[in-house]
Amino acid sequence: MKHWILLAGLASAGCAHVALAAGPLQPAIFITEPGAPAGEDDYTAGTKAMNEQRWQDALVSFDKVIAAKGSKAEAALYWKAYALNKLGRRDDSAATCSVLRNEYRKSTWNKDCAALGIGTGRVRVVVNGRTSTSTSSSSSSSSSSSGDDENTFAIGPIPPVPPMPPVPAGEGSYTLRRDRKSTGDPDADLKILALNSLMNQDANRAIPVIRDLLKGNQPESVKRQALFVLGQNKSPECQNLLREIALGKQDPELQRQAMQTLAITQGKKANDTLADVYRQSTDPKTKRAAVSAMFISGDAQKLVELARGEKDLDLKRQIVSQLALMNDKVAQDYMLELLR
Repeated sequence: MKHWILLAGLASAGCAHVALAAGPLQPAIFITEPGAPAGEDDYTAGTKAMNEQRWQDALVSFDKVIAAKGSKAEAALYWKAYALNKLGRRDDSAATCSVLRNEYRKSTWNKDCAALGIGTGRVRVVVNGRTSTSTSSSSSSSSSSSGDDENTFAIGPIPPVPPMPPVPAGEGSYTLRRDRKSTGDPDADLKILALNSLMNQDANRAIPVIRDLLKGNQPESVKRQALFVLGQNKSPECQNLLREIALGKQDPELQRQAMQTLAITQGKKANDTLADVYRQSTDPKTKRAAVSAMFISGDAQKLVELARGEKDLDLKRQIVSQLALMNDKVAQDYMLELLR
């Protein structure tokens, strides 16, 4: 069985569309699990294209999801509008938002279309009881309160948090895609918009707000989005806070989510931190989360180093399973090393 898994891993390097299901292997990023509803593959392809800034490819995928009229159609309409806006096709983007409003009047994605500031007049966000507005037709913004109040922030228009790709299934894996289920907080979306705006305008003021938010009793979906907003800012202060969370100095649940955010936003630059987490932790769930994060960032060399030093066979099997899915010479060489 061991040799079968390793040979399957080598074969997968030349067949990108083959999903391995033998032994303990987990599905790779962007591979939809069997039995997924129609349109899931296209939606996954669309989100992957969005994260790689391939806007035209994203449009093709989201159009297929919209045509299928499945559970992802509302989200696909919004992300189509977002991609069109990125391509400079503002009229088409506004028209797509209109389709979303007309066909899905109760959809919470309408708020996100409004946040794009395309053909919708003003965007209003309340922060600490104060209201701020912005007008899409000009770059200037005006506050409904008099004077410059430190608790009033103009929204933009600003880009919302982009979609995140799926991650390997199993313990320690999380997704940062927008959660459209009820969070128990009717202002959750507005809080993220306000936080995103504040981060864009004054990161130093946003950092303590994020720290308090993550320590508080906010819904998990809000904390996930806050982590992503934090990861998008490349300032040393923001990256240090994200690294602090990933190293487990706050909440174990947030730690695993922070590791994934690091992998998505920093790529291989995050892997020294992720390797430190793996080596320092005694919790198998945390170790698996670190492995999943390094798989996302695509650092085969670091995973091979961890596999060579791992004495726990279950954890080593987890690492080898991820390496078997990577189209990387370092991973292939390690598979051959194990076969000798």
